[in-house]
Formats: sequence, structure tokens, C-alpha cells
Amino acid sequence: RDHIPQGASACSFASVSAMDEPTVDLYLLKCRGMDAWRIWDKELKLGAAYRREGEIRWAESASAAADLESMVIQARGRGYPVRPISEGDLRRRIHEARPGRVLAASFAHEDAVVEPLRAIKAARDRFKNNGGRCIYGRAAIGVVDDGLELVVHEERIPVSTLVVAAGAETPVMFERLGWDIPMIPSPGLLGRTTPIEPIARPVVYVAPELGPPINLRHE
Repeated sequence: RDHIPQGASACSFASVSAMDEPTVDLYLLKCRGMDAWRIWDKELKLGAAYRREGEIRWAESASAAADLESMVIQARGRGYPVRPISEGDLRRRIHEARPGRVLAASFAHEDAVVEPLRAIKAARDRFKNNGGRCIYGRAAIGVVDDGLELVVHEERIPVSTLVVAAGAETPVMFERLGWDIPMIPSPGLLGRTTPIEPIARPVVYVAPELGPPINLRHE
């Protein structure tokens, strides 16, 4: 709704992966999303905004290792491009890092990461160049006699097809229509460090022996 992307659009971790999705339908949808990013990369010339350099995971506790091994077995059974790796292979791939105990590890070579702001700019520029018009402001969905209308700021736009991509605000947009859109809370903390030399080009997921899981990526 803003000229400058806000919220998850600007601050998402933006990992492109489907490996850890247990629900089959969502897994297939995420795989289609991964395919779409490869197409967008070529069509939008995303360059550094899209990096397909894989994903590394390792677990430092017995329970997390069992979960990771089970996840990899399930993903490989679906044909997902992931394989278990040894502790030595892990340390070679992230030779600047110092992992603790490594009880299980994996590498998914097709996984990727996106720079959200760069990708949004590339998509927005292509949209405008193809005749699209961006309208900014808080949006609401209205019901009129012959269908729906979208209200943005003070502009009313009749629509035949409406795609809502509002993230956490989706329930708010639909509540006036009487639709209950369930949301699953997904709390997390995103932190940025001062610039450092790359530790690992792939995305890194760590399940430490103590504390919550940690996801790392280099921009």
C-alpha cells in the first residue's frame, strides 16, 4: 500500500525452498513457486536479487538431528533435490564458520534466496513498462450490485478478478465480507549485522543444541 515496500515485503528472510513443508498440497504449491522464481529471474533479469546457491542445514541436538533426517528422507521420497552430507562436507562448504556439534546435516542445491526490495523494483518496473498502473494507499474490498470493487485511497475500481496478496492483513480485508481467513502465527526475529565477509553463500539453517532455530543468509 506504500510507495516504499513495508513489513514482510521489505524485511522477509525470503528463502526460496519447499523442503520442510509437510502438507502435500502446500509442498507442490511451493515447488511451483520455486519454478516461477527461475522464470522471473530470466524474464526480469533479477541478477543479484535472486541467488540460487543452495541451502545448508545442520542439527546440534539428538532430537533436531532426528527431525532433520526424517525431513530429508521425506523430501527425497518426493523427488526433492536434497541430500544428507557429512560433517566434513559441511565444514568445507562453510569453512569460515565454526559449527558446534554436527549430528546431522543436509544440502539442497536448488534452493535459493531473494533480495526483496530489488525483486519488487524489478517486477514493478516491468509492470509499468507493460502498461500497468500502480495505485498506493490502504485498500478495501467492497460489494456492489454487479460484483466487487476495490477502494484504494479515494479511488473506486470495479473488478472482475481480484488477487489479494496482503499477507498478515488478509483477514482484515475480508472481514467486512463475512469471510473468516484463518492465520497461523509465525513469530520470529530478524536481525541485521554490520557488513562482514561472506561466511557461506548458501542459505544456512541451524538447529542449535540450546535455544530456537537460527536462519542465516548473506546479502
